Amino acid sequence: NYGYQEAQDCFVTTGDRFNAVTAEMGKWWTSLYYQELNLTCLLEIEKLINSLRQDGAIAWGLSWGLVFAQGAKEACVREEDCEVALRLATVAETIMTVFAQQEELLTSQAYQQIWQDFNNLMADFYKKLTEMLVEADKWTEAFTLAEIVRVYSLRAVKNYQSPQQPIPWLTIEEISLRLPPGTLVINYLITEKYLLAW
Repeated sequence: NYGYQEAQDCFVTTGDRFNAVTAEMGKWWTSLYYQELNLTCLLEIEKLINSLRQDGAIAWGLSWGLVFAQGAKEACVREEDCEVALRLATVAETIMTVFAQQEELLTSQAYQQIWQDFNNLMADFYKKLTEMLVEADKWTEAFTLAEIVRVYSLRAVKNYQSPQQPIPWLTIEEISLRLPPGTLVINYLITEKYLLAW
């Protein structure tokens, strides 16, 4: 744990709650590089973030969502790093979902820039992941991620005026089943490297 657990214990002993949280986040950050992210881990992170929200440390708690979202974007540079990047992204989404349960935090002007930055970071992350899947000739999986990019991009543009809902998207197969015979739909995504179309 690179000394994070010892630091956390020390801060807890001295009553330094915020630095104890920082040490715990550092522990999670490093552990995500070499261990799987399971439901137990996510529930622990959710509990920690909930305690920050209840203590009124809103901006500080939200900033952890940005930290993990930025980490996901930066980690997503090679195909072998995708698993780590996805773990970081999942933690970022978990953190922000905790705060999104409090609707006034979504609509308050004080936090709009944080929500917008988060949505832009996540859109950029999923764009990079989509590019990697296309390069690996995994077009069906890439389409699903392109839909996630679309949702995050729309949220960023709208400045997050509506409550957070689970990200709605359809697979290629689900869209095909809903289309009348003879109908053609083109979906596209512009990334740094490509203009992608399905």
